[in-house]
Amino acid sequence: MKKITLIIILLLSSFIAKSQISMLDSNYVWANQWCCYFEDFDCGYVYNSIGGDTLLNGDVYKKIYGFSSPIGYPSAFLREDSGFVYNENEEVYYNFHLQVGDTFTFPQSAMISYLNVIVDSVTTEFIFGQTRKVIKFDFLNMEWIEGVGSTTGLLYGDVWYWDCNQYLNCFFDGIDSYLGEGFDTCQIYNGTIGVKTLTEDLKIELYPNPTRDLLTISSKKNVNSITVFNSLGVMIKQINNRSTAEIDVKDLLSGLYFFQIHFDDKTTVTKKIVVQ
Repeated sequence: MKKITLIIILLLSSFIAKSQISMLDSNYVWANQWCCYFEDFDCGYVYNSIGGDTLLNGDVYKKIYGFSSPIGYPSAFLREDSGFVYNENEEVYYNFHLQVGDTFTFPQSAMISYLNVIVDSVTTEFIFGQTRKVIKFDFLNMEWIEGVGSTTGLLYGDVWYWDCNQYLNCFFDGIDSYLGEGFDTCQIYNGTIGVKTLTEDLKIELYPNPTRDLLTISSKKNVNSITVFNSLGVMIKQINNRSTAEIDVKDLLSGLYFFQIHFDDKTTVTKKIVVQ
């Protein structure tokens, strides 16, 4: 009986570990907008990308590069293990096992003056093309997104100090680029060595919202296809080779849907639509 129980525990542990969405994929790139409020208002962009592996204190870490090119010395080292992400000092940098009411202490190495935060909510949301766990804190509207990092960027401690802050502008998963909350333009990774600042206009409107019959798309860019997901992140329909500005939604049941719009240049925008 004890052996059976142990086997079940091991299987469950294995399932939980595999179910975690990896954050440190070598294809991922984060574009982060920083702004400082001193005598003059100043903003700019900083990027994070993942290089090769390195061995530190007996563990394998990923090299995290900053700024515009994976050349030179990494700006950080991270490793992940079953929902935990550790920095090179073996401090917990992310913990996706946190529950509501838990307190998280930021690593001493992070440039954040307020070290202790409390978990406000833990939800599962369809975001950046997948269903992911989202952890929200009582700290500057900061959120953690499973497989992505923070809404303030992968290295959330880079700019959060004094009169400067940072927000995740765009997340590139190797195939598509996804806008961060509140942004209309995206600094796109160009698919070659390094990152180039290529501002793209991703403004798109879907109306009316809510809708019952037809949904109209207004976009300055060429739409390649549209994927529709329900509120649980299950794909409902795929619309390929879209040649009309209207989408018939009469076949959809009433509820919340996510319309993932794929453009010809491989960028992607997701819109929430309510079908009545």
